[in-house]
Amino acid sequence: MQHSQVTQIDVTEMLDAAHIIPVASGGTEDPNNGLLLSASVHRALDAGLWAINPTSLRIETRDGGPDAARMKLDQVDLSPASRLLNREALTFRYEKLFLAGKKY
Repeated sequence: MQHSQVTQIDVTEMLDAAHIIPVASGGTEDPNNGLLLSASVHRALDAGLWAINPTSLRIETRDGGPDAARMKLDQVDLSPASRLLNREALTFRYEKLFLAGKKY
């Protein structure tokens, strides 16, 4: 059974395939450019409320924004899933979007 990579939600109808690098920023439809997320967590990612630090593989939240617990982000340390994560794509999102304060 599949579940969100950052929550324990495993109801298929509640899961989205989220682009790490948005298509509008040159991202592709390749599965390596994706995260399986609940719809609400996907929306929070696109709103720039959180990102995955590509070095530590830990979730970071936007300064002044809601914290991980409030957004129901259960898995804040994604290092056990490191082989499933595209670090190049994570670096792009983290540096070009999250740290720059951009939303998608």
